Amino acid sequence: MIGERGSQLSGGQKQRIAIARALIQNPKILLLDEATSALDYQSEKQVQQALDLASKGRTTIVVSHRLSAIRGADKIVFIQDGKVLEEGSHDDLMALESAYYRMVRAGDIHMPDELQTEDEETTIDDAKRKSLALLEKSFETSPLNFEKGAHKENSVQFDEPIVKPLPKDSNALKLQDAATAAEKPNFFHTFARIVRLSRPEWCYLVLGTISAIAVGCLYPAFSIIFGEFYAALAEQDPEDALSRTAVLSWACLGLAFVTGLVCFLQTYLFNYAGIWLTTRMRAMTFKAMVSQEVGWFDDEDNSVGALSARLSGEAAGVQGAIGYPLSGMIQALSNFTSSVTVAMYYNWKLALLCLANCPIIVGSVILEAKYVSLIEEACRIATESITNIRTVAGLRREADVIRQYTQEIHRVEGLIHQKLRWRGVLNSTMQASAFFAYAVALCYGGVLVSEGQLPFQDIIKVSETLLYGSMMLAQSLAFTPAFSAALVAGHRLFQILDRRPRIVSPMGTIRNTLAKQLNLFEGVRYRGIEFRYPTRPDAKILQGLDLEVLKGQTVALVGHSGCGKSTCVQLLQRYYDPDEGSIHIDHDDIQHDLTLEGVRSRLGIVSQEPTLFERSIAENIAYGDNRRSVSMAEVMAAAKSANAHSFIISLPNGYDTRMGARGTQLSGGQKQRIAIARALVRNPKILLLDEATSALDLQSEQLVQQALDSACSGRTCIVIAHRLSTVQNADCICVVQNGRVVEQGTHLELISQRGIYAKLHKTQKDH
Repeated sequence: MIGERGSQLSGGQKQRIAIARALIQNPKILLLDEATSALDYQSEKQVQQALDLASKGRTTIVVSHRLSAIRGADKIVFIQDGKVLEEGSHDDLMALESAYYRMVRAGDIHMPDELQTEDEETTIDDAKRKSLALLEKSFETSPLNFEKGAHKENSVQFDEPIVKPLPKDSNALKLQDAATAAEKPNFFHTFARIVRLSRPEWCYLVLGTISAIAVGCLYPAFSIIFGEFYAALAEQDPEDALSRTAVLSWACLGLAFVTGLVCFLQTYLFNYAGIWLTTRMRAMTFKAMVSQEVGWFDDEDNSVGALSARLSGEAAGVQGAIGYPLSGMIQALSNFTSSVTVAMYYNWKLALLCLANCPIIVGSVILEAKYVSLIEEACRIATESITNIRTVAGLRREADVIRQYTQEIHRVEGLIHQKLRWRGVLNSTMQASAFFAYAVALCYGGVLVSEGQLPFQDIIKVSETLLYGSMMLAQSLAFTPAFSAALVAGHRLFQILDRRPRIVSPMGTIRNTLAKQLNLFEGVRYRGIEFRYPTRPDAKILQGLDLEVLKGQTVALVGHSGCGKSTCVQLLQRYYDPDEGSIHIDHDDIQHDLTLEGVRSRLGIVSQEPTLFERSIAENIAYGDNRRSVSMAEVMAAAKSANAHSFIISLPNGYDTRMGARGTQLSGGQKQRIAIARALVRNPKILLLDEATSALDLQSEQLVQQALDSACSGRTCIVIAHRLSTVQNADCICVVQNGRVVEQGTHLELISQRGIYAKLHKTQKDH
């Protein structure tokens, strides 16, 4: 299992899986849109050989910023401003010494002085200067005179205990999660917790309960009045009959007004309390979800679809525990209790006979409560498919997705059919038993009347009272599944609320101030880091990694795809905690001395695959700093620094352009530049660049790299890159292999060592 959206794999590993997925179709036309952009050069060479072989005999269209992927193409088409500017073979376009030629030269890697002739150095520098000058002319700025205010949304505050971190032992963590998942619901405990959560609405619940009890008692009252009507109609004197029926009619009218009032209060108050409970549960559950460590989301049970289903469905379902279903059950219980009391008062013999019908109804309620079905898996399939519809459509997998979804729905359908089959039998039995009980009650009541043991009107009072009570109890059956489902939903949500995150802020850890002062190191330090991903405990990613990044220094991490470079960044962000070792920012251990907010507020990150939100471009850039209101001038300044301003103002709505879902309205390079601007707007102390320029063409990369070099000045910076041209000027380059740093030094020092870095350099130079 590779996790949602391949989160368990590195960028290069995901790219190779995608290439294999395309090749297995044996397509007639092969479309390669930056197919090797996320690979290191050694892996790219192997993959490119496979792609070249796969392209034989079939039409192939390649989009690439890496010239190594297209150098051998039959035709190279250079596109600028939506038009074909040049086309021809590599040699033909190089001979023109025009746009394509300048782009090729802009991507050349600096060679050490002793390996480069003066003529070559001059040619490269001149070409770069010409290329930069040409590009800079195309960037125009237009002032936008408005300020953008930050929008703050209302938040729900909760009083909750400080969460203690769990032990680091991975087996203990696994056992804890497994025990939580396998825990059987304790419905009484769950209901008690739901009621406690409804404390702010207790006054509404109390008044609603009184109203429900009153509604339940009104039916026996009506039965008594109804029985008296029979007695009044049997009066011999018409005047007496008229007088009694008039009084009883007014009593019925008064009963109608009281019933209307208490029914309104019952419905309104319970629904009001239930809606607020749902709101509170959604807010608490969402807060608990986003408070979990990143590794929790790697679990397939915690996919976007499954979690969305819990937020939408289960949080709403909890409302049934204190909403109208509960009021219906209270009403039925009140009605049944008062009915039995009234019936016993008038004639206990007839009452006991009528009560013989109750076991059937109660047994039906118990059986009905057993069947509750969930469609969480179907929601997961649907969400994943719709979210990735471009990939699903591109690979022609619509039929498979529909088949998987239909199979899951059929599984749920089977559960529902089973439920409905039993429910039909039970419901028909209850309905029939009610009329059967009527027949028996009237028959036996007639015997008692004939024997002089019972006035005839009391037959109506007892039978109507108890049979109304039985019917009310039967009607509560309709609320039982909703109530049961509410308790099941509440139990599942409480499992999330009760889960203690594995990565939490330290609880008031106090360290010796003098010891801190004696630690003169400033920057980022990794000490003896060992790490395995929680979902892949058998694969050791980092094996005793040691690394120091001094304050204000730019350190580059290079190495083959999957060697652990991005993992180092994720550990610094505390998306995960190491199994062994420690990470320090200056003198502070990020696990014990800094809060999560304190760690992440110091960091700015630009990832290989930027995630943008379905908001405007300006809002996406301003999203990078939530600590203050970001002005439009700052947004534009960050965009200019990231070489994004020019293409933004060329859009019809400029900075107000909506991005679309996950930024689908922009190209890969444009999205990356927006992400860079988003990182720069917060002015972080430590800048993390994880393949920040991998999606850019070589000319744009030069301009963006200049901006990044400027942004890194005076700031601690960790850079991950496959293109050595982007890191050759770093203060220190570290080669990561098999989870540890095996070489480090400047570009020239590593070249002179003739080791792994020198081989990587030679591979790229040959390209």
